[in-house]
Amino acid sequence: MKIAYLSTIHLPSRLANRIQTIKMCEAFANKEQVSLFIGKKHSEDEDIFRFYGIRNRFPIIEIKGKAISLLTMIAQSLRIALKLRRLKFTHIYTRELPIVFYALTLKKLHIIKKVFFEVHEISLQGWKARFLLKNIDGLIVITNKLKEFYLNKGIPEEKILVAPDGVDLKMFSSIPSRRVARSELEIPSDKNIICYTGHLYDWKGVHVFARSMNHLSDKYLAYFVGGTELDLRRFKEFVEQDKIPNVVVIGYVPPSLVPKYLAASDVVVLPNLEKRFSHYTSPLKLFEYMAAGRPIVASDLPAIREILNEENAMLVHPDDPIALAEGVMRVSENKALADSLVRKAFQDVQEYSWDKRAERILNFVVNK
Repeated sequence: MKIAYLSTIHLPSRLANRIQTIKMCEAFANKEQVSLFIGKKHSEDEDIFRFYGIRNRFPIIEIKGKAISLLTMIAQSLRIALKLRRLKFTHIYTRELPIVFYALTLKKLHIIKKVFFEVHEISLQGWKARFLLKNIDGLIVITNKLKEFYLNKGIPEEKILVAPDGVDLKMFSSIPSRRVARSELEIPSDKNIICYTGHLYDWKGVHVFARSMNHLSDKYLAYFVGGTELDLRRFKEFVEQDKIPNVVVIGYVPPSLVPKYLAASDVVVLPNLEKRFSHYTSPLKLFEYMAAGRPIVASDLPAIREILNEENAMLVHPDDPIALAEGVMRVSENKALADSLVRKAFQDVQEYSWDKRAERILNFVVNK
């Protein structure tokens, strides 16, 4: 089996889906031959691998040329098809719906054998779902809620695999102590640090987290790590306008630095809102939090409950700053409870490494 992971993404990038894609390629490469096709490289392969902390390297093939007209699109598609045939790829794996239709055309032409689509959201309805029902070899979804949705659209259960997102456990195997991490990051040693990592989208609940600081004493500091320049500007304006105290906005840091911020924290939060996206999500940060060995306070939502429960996290009512603040205080003031949650979360996350996820997916692929 030789897998072509087809994507139009540019690397390196700040987006979480890019991290997920390249980490999965690394995990696939531990078991099978895989090459990642991307839209554009912003730097050399060496820099890309270092940026994402990739140890087991694999070919990254840039799809040159921009699809600015029908003619260039056709030329580009033909070039990719010829490369796939010449390099004898047998399977196409992708997260992008337009690529699925292209890949199924290549399957019809006997250029490749099988096509697999990893789905992170609701993207198949109407004729698209019916077309895939007949032609796709397998659908990989990240939550049971997504599986339910696609079962209701007519996709046979045997064509669907539930594979939650994962984490690179090796990145957390040698994280510094809280004291050392705070010293290196210049974080106050006398404060209780509550940390959120990731994008600052509204549905992620970052505004709820910020507002929760109005209900916590000055011994707590909230750290926000991540976000695009536009979102950072808007979020800082929100914090300033609402006069929210004890908020530190760090902004974007490379993925390799995230474990150090988690190591410096006392509590980590996952404050997703009760909105459509949160019903189907499997956040990368969730698994990183579990691996970091810090107590988690998270919104009590069905998709989150597929991984977290009362034994490995403090689950609180979503969209509620007071409930979030109370959850933070409970784990901060009850060391026995916090230690118990951390132990169970760390035990549970061992089943969610990228390698184990890749193994489950490859077993599914082989049997289709």
